[in-house]
Amino acid sequence: MVPLPPAARRGARLEFALDGPPGMGVFFTPVVGPRDKGTPAARPWSTPRPDLVLVLVDTLRADMLAAYGGDAALAPRLNEFATHAQVFSRARSNAAWTLPSIATLLTGVYPGRHGATEEDLTLGLEQATVAEALARAGYRTGAITDANFVSPIHGLDQGFEWFSEHYPPDWERWEERASGTWALAQTLAEARAFLAADDGRPTFLFLHTYRVHEPYRLGAEEDPRANRALL
Repeated sequence: MVPLPPAARRGARLEFALDGPPGMGVFFTPVVGPRDKGTPAARPWSTPRPDLVLVLVDTLRADMLAAYGGDAALAPRLNEFATHAQVFSRARSNAAWTLPSIATLLTGVYPGRHGATEEDLTLGLEQATVAEALARAGYRTGAITDANFVSPIHGLDQGFEWFSEHYPPDWERWEERASGTWALAQTLAEARAFLAADDGRPTFLFLHTYRVHEPYRLGAEEDPRANRALL
């Protein structure tokens, strides 16, 4: 932590230098902010901005949730959350699969404009994302995803200063992907750690999971044999 002069100066430049013998040094995402940051619920400045958490459950059907007529026993916590939230009954995706859908979600433009419409295409750098807009507004931005199409490989890391991808343990072996387990517990633990690493800035966290995506599993131990039988 390096104290800065109390008087602000527009266009000021910060330079970093290392003393000592030749070596290698790296500065990761230096941040300029108030020394006394308080807590998310009690900041020491007068105009706090809200933290934003975007949770995307890839391929979750709306009619599986009680808010849309589904079984109330399937997702009791989501159902409880919905009773106190704004629920939309006429929301539609702009594409039928992950990459163009999420690229549209992050940019607010149609797939035909952002260009991420095929497996070998990426989101163009000329497209502005919500993470970039929030980062410019002083937000700390992070993403935790289950990889595959939701990845820097496809340009979806634009604007995120921290991006973490999770793969099933057997992802490198294509023929065994159908038995993979998406580690939701790991994803949630990492999300909690990111939110707890508060540095005084408002936070934008994008959390993506394939937990209800194929391979579909049954039973407490998630036996993959039922899914394999369909392949």
